[in-house]
Amino acid sequence: MILARLARGQEALPAVLLDDDKSTINDIGEIQLRVSQACSGMSFSLQFADRFGLWGVYGQPNVAWGNYARFVDDTAKLDWFLPPKSLDNRLRSR
Repeated sequence: MILARLARGQEALPAVLLDDDKSTINDIGEIQLRVSQACSGMSFSLQFADRFGLWGVYGQPNVAWGNYARFVDDTAKLDWFLPPKSLDNRLRSR
């Protein structure tokens, strides 16, 4: 729609949005913020689903963990500096 208006030689955005350049910039910043928040939320949700096996079993395409036990094992590799007993109690108590 915006490209069609530009092709006809019209303003891309209504004059109401062009009255104050700062408000337009703030609106664009607000949109960028909301999109980034939505993407972050989706990313965390997908990881959560994988952690609890909702994407399938380990070994299928796009499945990193497949179940909570594999997640705990991978976390233990990343937290190598913690004593094994404290890591096991911290993750398995939930």
